[in-house]
Amino acid sequence: MYSYIKGIYAGMDGNSIVIENNGIGYNINYPVTSYGLPFSVGEEVKIFTHFQVSENGISLFGFISEDDRELFRLLIGVSGIGPKIAIGILGAIPSDDLRFAVLGGDVKLIQSAPGVGKKSAERIIMELKDKFSLGETFESVYAANTASSDESGSLRSDVISGLTSLGFSSAEAINAYKKIEITPESTVEDVLGRALEILSNI
Repeated sequence: MYSYIKGIYAGMDGNSIVIENNGIGYNINYPVTSYGLPFSVGEEVKIFTHFQVSENGISLFGFISEDDRELFRLLIGVSGIGPKIAIGILGAIPSDDLRFAVLGGDVKLIQSAPGVGKKSAERIIMELKDKFSLGETFESVYAANTASSDESGSLRSDVISGLTSLGFSSAEAINAYKKIEITPESTVEDVLGRALEILSNI
């Protein structure tokens, strides 16, 4: 029904945000994280929405990006996962971390979200693992966090290749790499050594 709503963020109403547009305050369920919201009262925002009709009434769910909305829709497609639990998962676990958790079979991380038990976490992994591409998820994270130079790309590739050749899965290698602060002085040997330390403590 609604693709997005663009308006002024007017504040919180319980677990929802209120977006004012043309004198109307839209109450939108939003995945509020422990870090708060990425916008301030009075700021103009664009919220991508999902319109939900159920036996309990009509609800509007909102997201800062189309990518987050798509992930929400995948989650509510998992048997036993309703919109309230799905919005809670997205509030507790950043989107890319959730994808890595699914691809890497990290039950504990998914289970850390409110309302998610072990069986539900396992079901999410089982039903969504074929929905995500490891390569696309990897690029999504590092396109924003590293320079797009051939040098940084080569370092990343060499480290991941080195870890997988040692028997670690691609998901484990990527998760370890993303925890390391990369500087212009970083070498393959240094980063590989740090990654091995991280993996040995898991």
